[in-house]
Amino acid sequence: MKKNFNLSYCLGYAAVGIVLFFVCAYQNRLFDQTDAREIFRILSDCFVITGVLAAGVAGVSWAGAQGTFDMLHYGVKSVLFFIPRVRASTEKTFYDYRKKREDRGRRWLPELLVVGLVFLLLGGVCFAVFSFL
Repeated sequence: MKKNFNLSYCLGYAAVGIVLFFVCAYQNRLFDQTDAREIFRILSDCFVITGVLAAGVAGVSWAGAQGTFDMLHYGVKSVLFFIPRVRASTEKTFYDYRKKREDRGRRWLPELLVVGLVFLLLGGVCFAVFSFL
């Protein structure tokens, strides 16, 4: 399995994070505030919410790449075995399923983790400024 870090994925995830940040800022009425302390409180909240969501999704993708959800995925496919298309792609045993997944390789989202950590860092900076105001 190749573990390449893709900068274009980082930019895409960052764009989604920025949109989520602005939605959060709009919901918290950031653009109506005049007090600097209140502005930095809202900025901190929005950065942290975006960072936790991004890092959390990256953590779940890492867990999935380690094989955590293999049994769940195989079980759902086995329950849906009566559908002909699913039957054709379902392996006979769980061991065969795991072997096929390992041979194909697994990928997680390190780029999303980096973006999430950057948002968390920005939230920490905004919180520090908020604390000193």
